[in-house]
Formats: sequence, C-alpha cells, structure tokens
Amino acid sequence: ADGAIEGVLDTAAKVPGEKLTDIADYEDRAFMPGREQDCVRPLPESARWSLGYAQAGIVPDDLTERAYYLGGYLAYPPNRAEGVIDDLRVRTIAIDDGSGRGTVVFSEIDCVGISSRDIADIRLTLKKFALEHNVVSINVGAIHCHSGIDTQGLWGDLKTAAMHNTVNIMKKDPDAVVSGRDPIFMQELKGKVVRTVEDAVTAMTPGRLAYTVADGSAYSHSKRPPYVTDSRMLALKFVPDDGSAPTVAVEFPSHPVSLGYSNKMLSGDFVYYMCDELEKQGFNGMYFQGAELAVASNRGDFAPQGSDNMKTIECYGRAIARHVIDSGFTGELAPRMDAAHARVYMPVGNKLYVFLRKLGIINNDMLSDGKQFRFPTEIGIVELGEIALLLVPGELAPELLMGGALGTDDSYTHTEWKNPPLKDLIPGKQCFVVGLMNDAIGYIIPDNDYGSFVAPLHYEESVSAGRHTASQIVSAFSRLAADNASRKTGAEKDAAINALMQKEAAPQPVG
Repeated sequence: ADGAIEGVLDTAAKVPGEKLTDIADYEDRAFMPGREQDCVRPLPESARWSLGYAQAGIVPDDLTERAYYLGGYLAYPPNRAEGVIDDLRVRTIAIDDGSGRGTVVFSEIDCVGISSRDIADIRLTLKKFALEHNVVSINVGAIHCHSGIDTQGLWGDLKTAAMHNTVNIMKKDPDAVVSGRDPIFMQELKGKVVRTVEDAVTAMTPGRLAYTVADGSAYSHSKRPPYVTDSRMLALKFVPDDGSAPTVAVEFPSHPVSLGYSNKMLSGDFVYYMCDELEKQGFNGMYFQGAELAVASNRGDFAPQGSDNMKTIECYGRAIARHVIDSGFTGELAPRMDAAHARVYMPVGNKLYVFLRKLGIINNDMLSDGKQFRFPTEIGIVELGEIALLLVPGELAPELLMGGALGTDDSYTHTEWKNPPLKDLIPGKQCFVVGLMNDAIGYIIPDNDYGSFVAPLHYEESVSAGRHTASQIVSAFSRLAADNASRKTGAEKDAAINALMQKEAAPQPVG
C-alpha cells in the first residue's frame, strides 16, 4: 500500500505546474534577523518594559454574498461559511525592554495557518514603519482555529481548482489560478494585521511584566502515541504604569477544532471566550498556540452536565482565563529581552505538497536546488527574562519539546530519536513553544516515528513536509541557541556553552 501511494504521489508531483524558483536565485527581502546588537550591553538604570496592544475584527462584511470557505477540514462539497457564531480577530502586542535594541511584535490571527509568503507581504508593507520605530522583529502566527476562513487554500473546491489551474498554468497564466483562499479577503486581512502592528507599537507604554506557569494537565490530552503533552500553561501579564488595561497573553497547546467536520459557521472557538473572559475581568487578551501536534481539549470537564457543544466551548475558554488569573503572577521578569531568527531551507519530501504548490492551491514559497524541493521557512527564539519562546513554523510534536519520544520497540521505524528535548535548549531559561508562527509547513513529527499516513494513528504524515522535518528543525534551534550563547559573557556564556558542548557529544538526530 505504501508503494502504491508513493507512486501516485510521485506521478502527481510531476504534473506540469507553476515554475518554481531556483534556490540560488531566491531573494528574501522580508526576513528579520532580530536584535543583532550585543545582547549583553548593560541596560540603563531607567530601563522598563513597554507594551502596546491592538486588535481588529476580520470577518468580511460580504460574508453571505461571496464564497468564503472554512479552513481546517477536507470536505466535499467544501464547507462554505453561512454565518458567524461569535467573532474572528487578529490580536497584536508590541514589547520592548528599554535597551534601545528594538521592539518585538507578535500578531496572532484567528485562522488555521498562514504562509511565510503572506507574512512577507505584511513585513514589507511595514518596512518603513519598522525602520522609523525601531521594530526589529515582526512575528505573525495562527491560533490554528478550524472554524475560521481558509487562509491557506487547502479547503476550497479542490477538484475544480486542480482542473482550472492546470489549464491556466499550461496557458502560462499562473495569475489566473484559484484555491480556497479568497484574494480580496487575504489582502484585507494582511492590511488589518499591518494596522494592528502600527497601533500596538504607537500605543506602547511603560510598566511591569510578570508571569505564571499554571498546571494545565486537566485542560488537554494527546491522541497520538507516545501521548505526551506539555501540561504547563504559561501566562504573561503586563501592568502599565498609567493605569490603563493590563494585558494577559496565554501560551498553551490545545487544538481549537471544537465545532467539527461539518460546521459551516465562523467562530473563534475557545480562544474567543478565553479572551472575552479576560476582557470582562479588565484585561486585554492574547493566545499563543503551543506544541499541539495531536493535542485535543478536555472541554467537557469544565461545562455543566448536559451542555450543548457551544456551551462546552464557552465554558472551557472562560475556565482557562480564570485559571491563569487565579494562579497568580508571582514571577516578575526583569527588563531583559533578546530576539533572534534563523532561516531554514526545509526539504520537502511530501510529494502531495509539491503537487499542491505547483498547481497554486497553496502559496508557500517552494524552491528547487536541482535535486529536491525546499520550503524557505524560519525559526526564532525570543527571551523575556528567564522565559524563552521558541517560535516554530508548524505543529510540533510535544515529545520534541518535553522528551519521551517513542523508542526502538514502539516507533514506526524501530529506531531511536536521539535528540535532547527542546525544553532544555537554553540553560537557565524555561522554554515554551509558540507554534504556527511565521509560517505553516504542517506537522513536525520525530523522524523515527514518521510513517505512512494510512497507518493507524499516523494521519499527521499526510500534512507534513517530510520525514526529516523534526531533525532539521531541532538542529536549527540548536545552532541558533549556540549563536546566541556566543554573544553572551561571563557565567551566563560559560553555562550556555557547556550545555551545548554536552549536546554535541550526544548522538546526532535521525536523518
């Protein structure tokens, strides 16, 4: 069966399609490396955290007049949006530590995923603004909501799109291709992200930044072996000096897929109710998706018995907000921030991705090096005091972060995953994953457990770049952490280099 499937996909990947850029000719004008100056320069005594917040609705006014498809489930006929249950939004924070080394921005969109090409458009539009306001890192991600509008192209009428696009590409008219993405909506969405970035940066005000790491074990569970989850629930709280509304940002892994396969109504899922509850309690709200490859919510545990589906979604979201507030924000972060990003040219072993890209159904940049295809994507590390956010361009298997990957007896390839967990990447820091940030390349599965997507409990392989994606991502993070360590001094540098030397002595990743 594996051979037959591979043969079909190999044939599909060879269909005539849009000519892909040669990797030698690729020019990335939108990549932002982060804070390149010396990260150990002493902060002025007056240094304070500053933060600004902005949000905007993204539901189009003509929802019932045009064909807007819901992104997240492959259905035929495709799920066309028929109405709105609550709301879809983009939420943005801008943060600075007062060092003069630049502002870092995070935007989260209520959607299933957004490609690096769209994020490049946003960054290029903001290029002048970023220079004028010393913004050195602009990060745009998705909460991975399956009840939002298709932002990737995968969830429209694929049969019609494939035939239509093949004809137009053969006519050398690649601009005429269609997909589940509505081009007018995408243009408006990117404009709204740009405006929230501008508004958040200009609204920055000084204050204090605190955090809590709450126990989130009751809020989610994993559906794929080895059934690992990151049960930590990170919440950051910024309290402005001027008495304006504080901001709470929550990082936690849980798929917002509560409305199901046949749903045709737009909703921000539990994230809408989490943020709404925070607003009711006087906070601006923000959600970051964690390492959630096959992690689902435990919604029923927080709703009254007999509640309907929407009630359980609402109760679950509000419970998360109350949980982080009740946990208390006992840790205060000193104003010390670092942000670094690195390019990763990810090999694309999944022929289905090649087929979809050549036909213009997905719009991720894809390059050719003469031997194989590659996604130009990126990773990042943003350190806020003793907290480190690992920015991952896809859906990371939790065992890559927390440890506990399957071994020789239980993994698909009957080999070992030999990399240390990413939670131990940076000595002295608590590391958390922010998933689907700055790109959406699919699931990131340990190399040794990457198998056939028709095998039981291996669906995720169908939407993954390939069997060596995990080792490529983990190795890239190790290199970026080592580069950051080389810019530090004293005991902090010695500890970082010692830890990295120990990792170098460990067995290398599979693949």
